[in-house]
Amino acid sequence: MHIEIALTPASVTPLRLKGRQAVIIDVLRCTTSMLTALANGARGVIPTRGVTEATELRTKLGASTARMGGERGGMRIENFDLGNSPSEYTRDAVGGRMVVMFTTNGTPPFVNLRFDGPVWIGAFLNLAALARKIGASGQDTLIICAGNDGDFSIEDTLCAGALLRGIETGIGGEVGANDAARVAGTLYDSHKTHLLETVRAGEHARKLTKLGYGGDIDYAMRRDTLALTPRLNSDGIVASASQSTVAVS
Repeated sequence: MHIEIALTPASVTPLRLKGRQAVIIDVLRCTTSMLTALANGARGVIPTRGVTEATELRTKLGASTARMGGERGGMRIENFDLGNSPSEYTRDAVGGRMVVMFTTNGTPPFVNLRFDGPVWIGAFLNLAALARKIGASGQDTLIICAGNDGDFSIEDTLCAGALLRGIETGIGGEVGANDAARVAGTLYDSHKTHLLETVRAGEHARKLTKLGYGGDIDYAMRRDTLALTPRLNSDGIVASASQSTVAVS
């Protein structure tokens, strides 16, 4: 079994995806919000390329059936029902509905890359469940960090490193890994006792804190609160485990 990590989507080529399943991670905040929406009863999440596509799709599905969620520059997009804060994806807001989503960093990898195998979503919230899923599959995997405005982000890299270590623990030994995976694993090992403090000091978290979303950082760094392992399919991202409500505050 071979695990590769891409520190940004820009390094992902069709060749790197060939014969591999993929995991997409955007801790702050897209995949965290996706997981929260699904845990709170959303039928699915549909990533889109931009505001126009999201608006057209929501119109097609109907306002009673779908909600639009997303951000630009960290803030809710005008005329969208929801932003990108997991605290907004409550059961009242999304239960029984599809969520049509566009975000700066998190949704582009889902729609711009051509995948050759299953595509899972990951965050700290579902780390243990996802590690078990990937480890049990025995399949070569590319973990894609969404990053921050095209650059490296410490929170996604730490989460990817933690996922790598979780897979290794589950299978009882080391896996084959590229250099980026080894770096991510070492970074996680060095900071695993103070993850929240490390992430809060990062560039993305500092920006969100200034915008008033400091609570989202605390929430996103909660580990293993969900047993969901959502997967991208032709209908969007759907949960592949029993959905369970997660408190958001």
